[in-house]
Amino acid sequence: MKSMLRRLAISAVAVSVLAGGAQATVGAKVTQDNLPVFNAPVYTQEQYAGYLDSGVTVGVVEVRGNWAKITRNGRVGYTNVNYLTPLETNSADNEYASRVAGYTTRSVVVYRGPSTSSGSVISLPWGTEVFVTGTNGSFCHVESASGAMSGYIPAAYLSRTQPTYTTGYTAREVAVYAQPSASAVWLGTLAQGTAVRIIGEVGECYQVLNADGMSCGYIYKGYVSSSPVEAFEPSIGYANRNVYLYSSPSTSSSVIAALPMGTGVMVIGVSGDFCKVRNTTGSIVGYIPSAYLSHTRPSVDESGSQNGSSGSSIAALKASVEMVDWYDAVDVLQRGSYYTLLNIRNGETIRVKYTTGSSHMDIEPATAADTEKLRQCLGGEWTYVRTPVILIAEGKCIAASLYGEPHGGTDTVSGNNMDGVVCLHLTNSRTHGSDRVDEDHQAAIREAYNWAHS
Repeated sequence: MKSMLRRLAISAVAVSVLAGGAQATVGAKVTQDNLPVFNAPVYTQEQYAGYLDSGVTVGVVEVRGNWAKITRNGRVGYTNVNYLTPLETNSADNEYASRVAGYTTRSVVVYRGPSTSSGSVISLPWGTEVFVTGTNGSFCHVESASGAMSGYIPAAYLSRTQPTYTTGYTAREVAVYAQPSASAVWLGTLAQGTAVRIIGEVGECYQVLNADGMSCGYIYKGYVSSSPVEAFEPSIGYANRNVYLYSSPSTSSSVIAALPMGTGVMVIGVSGDFCKVRNTTGSIVGYIPSAYLSHTRPSVDESGSQNGSSGSSIAALKASVEMVDWYDAVDVLQRGSYYTLLNIRNGETIRVKYTTGSSHMDIEPATAADTEKLRQCLGGEWTYVRTPVILIAEGKCIAASLYGEPHGGTDTVSGNNMDGVVCLHLTNSRTHGSDRVDEDHQAAIREAYNWAHS
């Protein structure tokens, strides 16, 4: 009986709330003969109005404590709720089922039954008007205005008033998160000038909705303007010095590639002090500090210097190469991150993923094209011979050595035309099996360093 009482109370309150105080009712059946009914919620002879027999149906308008405010044949009275049991919304005996307007407060799934495991009927956008005809547990039974659509929605996702929104505009490229925190799941990025519907505010973030009302997320309030912002128009830019291309708008993020001064890129967005850029084919996208881009290509003098710089662009990159002890680097390098190898023979860059390895790096090429460039870096075929390369990672250029024979059971990158991993060693890193510092690797590392500083 207690569980039925709980359901009845939830039903009466939920429908009453959605009705905004109107006399919405929930059908119930009397479970005891000679159940007394009173004109007020007090047990006195003066307020006694009559009785109801078991099986009689009534409408429950409100539940307070043990008292149920009921209606039958146009009359209103009060009785003990413990002797009432709710009727199913679609019961033939339920003459009290009513339609109460409600509005979805988020994009919701309409389920076939009062359970998320009952199968979906349709998905409704934020702010959709539905009509509540009853409740079942924590779910409301709803239907469309015509009655053609019906099903169940969690009561927590319905409001008796139509939700409203204000329109804002992104003042810069901005990240969208699943929760009001930069550490939450990243949902995507909005370009400068994007119009968003603001439906809520939590701390330093706005809750925003997309145009069709089907998805929402959170963005930092400081990046939203109340007036329209001009959309960013892509343009050509040129590196005005030797720069790194970063994976996100921060110099602490991983380095995708090293760009020589004068490299042309397409600027496709702005994020704080960084420009979002892509190469001419669109295959590589990353971020460069805005101060390192110019609208015009730097001039090149006869000696090969650009804008009076000493030496060629590659010389500046060489100057930054260092030998880094493995046990210093391992605290900075991030497994799962993508880094870049520089082939010192031809200057090509190879994008790789750091997958495993605690005494050195186990890496995989990012794409099939990167696998082919890796093979060419090794001399055209997989080989055990140690090969000097430069690792560009976490803002550093590090002398390194490749063990270029694919091996192991790890294979996290699909479609790259290589099974397994190859090894990348740094200063004082150790081998897998023998756990020793390999002299040939160390010699190749010194060769890479000497190439850079010759």
